Order: sequence, then C-alpha cells, then structure tokens
Amino acid sequence: MLATRIRRDTAILTVLFVAGLFLAISVDAFDHLFIWSRSLEVYEFDELLVALAWLSILLTGFSYRRFTELNAAMQSRKAAEDRLQTSEERFRDLVEGSLEGIMVTVGARTVFANTALAEMLGYSIEELLGMNSWERLVVAEDKKQVIDVCTARMLGHTAPARYEYRALCKDGSILWVENLSR
Repeated sequence: MLATRIRRDTAILTVLFVAGLFLAISVDAFDHLFIWSRSLEVYEFDELLVALAWLSILLTGFSYRRFTELNAAMQSRKAAEDRLQTSEERFRDLVEGSLEGIMVTVGARTVFANTALAEMLGYSIEELLGMNSWERLVVAEDKKQVIDVCTARMLGHTAPARYEYRALCKDGSILWVENLSR
C-alpha cells in the first residue's frame, strides 16, 4: 500500500514535470507573441514562467516531503517489526530453555507446551497440543479441584494463583505438580 502511494506520487510528479517542461518550452518559443492579461494588469510570459517555476518547486517540495514522511513511517514500522521479532525470539528462548514445565491452555485444550513439560509427563509436544488437559493429565481425584479453579479464573472470579494437584504421566505414573497461573 505504501509502495503504491509512492509510485502514484512519483507518477503525478513526473506528469507535472513533463507538462511544466512542455509549457516552459512552448512559452519560451512564443513569449514575444503572446501577452496574458488579468485585471487590467499585463503579464508577459516571462513572469508566467517564474510563477510556473515556483509552482513546480512547491509541488516538488510537497512530493519530497510526502516521500520522506512515508519513508520515515516505513523505517519506523520496520524497526518495530524487528524489535517484536527480537522480543519473540528472546521469549521463545526463555520458555523453551526453561527447566520448569510450561503449558498454556484455552479452556481445557492445550495450545502450547514446552519441552520440559513434555519430558516430565512423557509425551511429545505434538501429543500435548490440542489435548484436553483436564481429562488426560489430571488424576481423577483432583479433577474437580482443577476444573473449579480454572473455571473460576475463566469467569473472572477470584481463584488461587498457586495450587497443587497430581498429574498423570503417559506411562501411568503420578507426578505431583505445583500450578502457578494468573
């Protein structure tokens, strides 16, 4: 979109320049033959050329300002995208390099799990993604507690940020976990 605007502005500037150049050549060739009259004042074409030159300078200045504004906006956006990418890489390195198991769920469905969590529970990350964590990863006796806390949090009610429950590993073993959430 920005490139289209720049091309459009450049095309307009080119047309104006060519038209001005054609007019200047035409006027220069016939400046002794014609006189432009306005409000009882007589202007020769030399003065018209000066006016056209000033108009051309103003239009060129406007286009150049527009170009520099658009260029600055593009550079600013690129810098913001670079900062965001760097931040995302740092976050990914932090989460993936963590020794703590990290899981993000939407409702009961797992949308993110790091390597540490997958290793703790004996699953691959791919197996954890999309899994109903309440059904498959929580011991039956602790499901009500986990579901109550998660439901309260989703509804915006007060819920403990820290609680413990027993997780069920892929091989059937039980692992006590401490859940920290916000």
